Amino acid sequence: MADEMRRKGIENQIEGAKDQVEGKVRGKIGDLRDDTGEQLKGKAQELKGSVQRKFGEKQSDAARSDRGSNMDRDRSDSDRSDSSSSRFGRDSQSESDSRFGSGSQSDRDSRSDRDRDRNSGSR
Repeated sequence: MADEMRRKGIENQIEGAKDQVEGKVRGKIGDLRDDTGEQLKGKAQELKGSVQRKFGEKQSDAARSDRGSNMDRDRSDSDRSDSSSSRFGRDSQSESDSRFGSGSQSDRDSRSDRDRDRNSGSR
């Protein structure tokens, strides 16, 4: 299903780009002939092509994300728990602690010792 949606998306992108080019050409012909009607028809065709091309891009993106979500669904529960524990494991916690200044007790003790030394040296 994702392959079919991706194929349709690519077809819409190609057709949309073709309509955009044809619309620009039609608009330029209208400019040369000083034909307002032809200019408007060209602009309308160009806009139609732009919408169709963008729709095709979204179809292709959806097919790509659908394919990715199917792969996620196929993973086993143990793989999921392994990846989540590595993302939210001890290393990330200690990293965030040091970033926000809390750290471990020994970090706080060494900071207070350092502060005490600074204060006693300045008196």
